[in-house]
Amino acid sequence: MGLKDRIFLTWNYGKWLFLTGAVYNLVCTGLMLRDVSYAGFVDAFIVKVPVAAVTLLLFLSAKSRDANFFYIDLGLSPRRLIIRSLVIDFLMFFILLTTVLLVNGGEA
Repeated sequence: MGLKDRIFLTWNYGKWLFLTGAVYNLVCTGLMLRDVSYAGFVDAFIVKVPVAAVTLLLFLSAKSRDANFFYIDLGLSPRRLIIRSLVIDFLMFFILLTTVLLVNGGEA
């Protein structure tokens, strides 16, 4: 299985985690563009953790066991797919907000 297949399967598995995370990331980016501050960056991260936890809990409760066996049969661990999805989501969060801080500056 190539890298392209792994990326596609990670997207396919964690699609709802990516989409809900992207909505939160864009909302935080929009708010940070209005009023840039380092405190806002920290507050956004503090709220991001519970939002990601609730999203993950809802995602896991809605995921069928058959879907998990599909990925296990392909040789992919559902736990690793979830971790990859969350890491990508948090990386995008930090990239967006760091870009806003670097471009617009911030108050101490």
